Order: sequence, then C-alpha cells, then structure tokens
Amino acid sequence: MSAASRAGYLAGINAAAEAVAAGNSAPGVVDAPALIDQICDQLIRLLGLRSCRFEYGVAGLGRPARLQHDGQITVGGQVRDVERDGLPADTEFLVETAGMLQGRFLLEALPESRPTLEQRLVAIALAGQAGAALAASLPAHDRL
Repeated sequence: MSAASRAGYLAGINAAAEAVAAGNSAPGVVDAPALIDQICDQLIRLLGLRSCRFEYGVAGLGRPARLQHDGQITVGGQVRDVERDGLPADTEFLVETAGMLQGRFLLEALPESRPTLEQRLVAIALAGQAGAALAASLPAHDRL
C-alpha cells in the first residue's frame, strides 16, 4: 500500500475524529447523522463498495457476513480470505460503545472489492468514530 493511500486513510480518520470533537453549534452535541453519512462515504471509497448505510440498534438481520473488530470477515462463523475471494456482497459491521450496540453499517460490495487487512482496520477505526458520536448524542442519563 502506498504512502499516499495511508495518508488518505489517516486523513479520513482525522476528519471523523475532528467532527466528533467539534460537534455542531451546541456545546457537546455531535451531529451524528451527518457524521455517519460522512463515514459511509469514506467506507465506500476505502473498501470499494457499491453502497453503505447505517441502521440504528439492529444486528444480524438477514445473517449477512460480518466484519469483526480484528479486521477479519466471517461468513456463517467461518473466516473468509477477502484478499483472495473478495468481500462478500452483503457485510455488516456492528457499532458498539461501552458494550452497547448502537447499530450497524451495512456494506454492499462491488464484485471486485478485495480490501486489504489494513484497509479493513481503517474502516473499523472510522466506525469507532460513529460509535463515539452516537454515544455523545445520547442524553447524559442514557449514557450510564
């Protein structure tokens, strides 16, 4: 992977982190939907996707492949060699904060999508920013 690609990935993570840190016009409030849209756009470019969307509070519906937090893709409990076999057509990535499910990114891959482990780990970092934004957007009594 080239230095320019790595710099681009890091810039995406940094932009997402800055959006979480800055929030919007009200102090301490994060525009989570806008950040999620931004992260979906970054995931599309990063992983070679046809589309990406976020669903709040759900996981496992339809039993899609799953991007694990270590960067592996599992299909029916079996690890898939993504660089050899490609990204499954439909993959979910769960977004959790402090052990609480926030929702999932649903990734629709192009047939030629073969993201490296490094690219998948960057995707996980980006999704972590979404989790932080969603947690920050909850009222204080719901964060406990």
